[in-house]
Amino acid sequence: MLQISVDLDQPSLPLSLPPSSQLVETSPLCLLDFYISTPYQRHGLGAFFLRAVLRHEGLEGAHLLAYDRPSPRLLPFLAKHFGLKNYERQHNHFVLFDEYFSSSGVCPSSSSSSFFSPSSSSFSSSIAL
Repeated sequence: MLQISVDLDQPSLPLSLPPSSQLVETSPLCLLDFYISTPYQRHGLGAFFLRAVLRHEGLEGAHLLAYDRPSPRLLPFLAKHFGLKNYERQHNHFVLFDEYFSSSGVCPSSSSSSFFSPSSSSFSSSIAL
């Protein structure tokens, strides 16, 4: 059975801006968890699903998300499917890609999420194939 899980939240985070390491308080949309069941990985479903989430959130790319403690598998996935390779690891264990900081010249702050209701910031689905 195919299982897809994604957790998004928009917490208030202190972020260190490169190159000065100045701390700025902002509320980026954060990917806290992303999972596709193992037998269905490496078939393009993860990239398809993440693009659908980004589109629904009104984000122009995966570089506009902050990633909470990305797994060793997530970083190569983002590099392969979204061209994201260079990143800043924050003191709070979030990762922001360099494109996040350069996309608008300042540290962007995402608008509130419409895909997930405020009471539930996660989505899980099981699909029988």
